[in-house]
Amino acid sequence: MPITSFGGLEIAFDEGVLEPRPWTIEQMRSYVLETIELFGTDRAMFASDFPTDKLFGGFDQHLDAYNAIVADFSDDERRALFAGNANRLYRLGLPL
Repeated sequence: MPITSFGGLEIAFDEGVLEPRPWTIEQMRSYVLETIELFGTDRAMFASDFPTDKLFGGFDQHLDAYNAIVADFSDDERRALFAGNANRLYRLGLPL
């Protein structure tokens, strides 16, 4: 089950120490869109790696970036990426 996470793309180790790495939506756009293209909107999902992701920005910054990158996707595709796929794959049974 693929998970796209900005934090995972930005972690750098220097003698075992995580270093904060600032990023922009435009830097991440191609990574996110290529991942979705490779796996499809029925298999990809958005997730976070908090609290580790806090090194790279707040939760709202990550969520806003995901929203901006898939702004042109259909409502069904967005629903799948943000909740539907996780609900289905992890058999959560949540009403969405």
